[in-house]
Amino acid sequence: MESGKQAKSQAQPKRTGTLGILVAATPDGPAPFAESGFARKLCLAASGHGLTAYAFTPRAETDEDQITGYTFRDGSWVNRKFPLPDVVYDRFFSSGTQKWEKRRQLAALAEKHRFRLLGRGTAGKWIVYEALKQNQEIAPYLPETFKYENFRQLKELLNRWQGEIFLKPQFGTHGKLALHLKERQFGERRVYLLSGRDISNEVFQHRFHSGRDTARYIESLRRGKPFLAQPKLRLSTRSGEPFDIRVLMQKGKEGQWSMTGMAARVGKAGSLTSNLHGGGKACRADQLLSREFGPTAARSIIANLRQLSAVIPPYLEERFGRLAELGLDFGIDSEARIWLLEVNSKPGRSAFFGIGDSSGARKAVENPVLYACYLLKQPETS
Repeated sequence: MESGKQAKSQAQPKRTGTLGILVAATPDGPAPFAESGFARKLCLAASGHGLTAYAFTPRAETDEDQITGYTFRDGSWVNRKFPLPDVVYDRFFSSGTQKWEKRRQLAALAEKHRFRLLGRGTAGKWIVYEALKQNQEIAPYLPETFKYENFRQLKELLNRWQGEIFLKPQFGTHGKLALHLKERQFGERRVYLLSGRDISNEVFQHRFHSGRDTARYIESLRRGKPFLAQPKLRLSTRSGEPFDIRVLMQKGKEGQWSMTGMAARVGKAGSLTSNLHGGGKACRADQLLSREFGPTAARSIIANLRQLSAVIPPYLEERFGRLAELGLDFGIDSEARIWLLEVNSKPGRSAFFGIGDSSGARKAVENPVLYACYLLKQPETS
């Protein structure tokens, strides 16, 4: 009987700390918070490495040494009180009231219990662009980018970029509010063609016969939010499907950067983006690139992507402080030129589940847990 108890205790990792997964509260879905599927995987992975993991929202109740949260146990979510987090994994995507509640929650937690953020954010697309532009190794891969000011500026950029512009929000996700503006001349009549995705990620197309109406509609979509303007790059397959390459870079048990996986995301023919949330699909990067550019060129592209992906995370970490993971989105144009499109400090990882990369999918979930374990072993000043 005693030996059975010993075997059971040996099978259970020693509890080493708490990992709080900060998520937005939401009334929809299988749990009252966002990203419940990912949070479930994290809770299960953490249990195998001696961490107590739970999801909590900016609205969670706290006292001097406990916080209300959710953990996944025996096939369902359990709501109860947990010790205050030793490490916080910020997976919060929201705006408005909850954004300010998040700041208050983290400030209140910091007063009660010293915790470490698994990684910090990168402060928006424009600041990241300006930082990357200073690196001579990275700068050649960046599309020309401007802060959106007004329609007069767009007119100048349309002349600069052969009558086409790509617009996107500085703090957007999932391809929402990505816009494509084209200016065309039909005899003496000038027409503006605007297509993209609205705030609900629904596809739209509109034709305007005046700059004033075009500007008014863009402003109705923008609602004062900062946008960026870039040239419309040709980043589609030969059959007209937009695609990009997502590279997931993460830290793990040794606290060092490594590539977790690489996947291609392919949108519907004629659509503007390839985001999976917008109806795109995932496939293996090497297969898509070989089909589009041939095996030799594909190998060269992948080698360059690997080299560039190894440079970006440590460089940005020098500028913004400790990071835990980055999703790097690359476009490949028809001439096989590589463009760095996005850097995401809160990357999704569904693409790796969608292509059958079981090793990459497992590491994508496990690495944040392993890095949390690594941080807990480091001196308090780290």
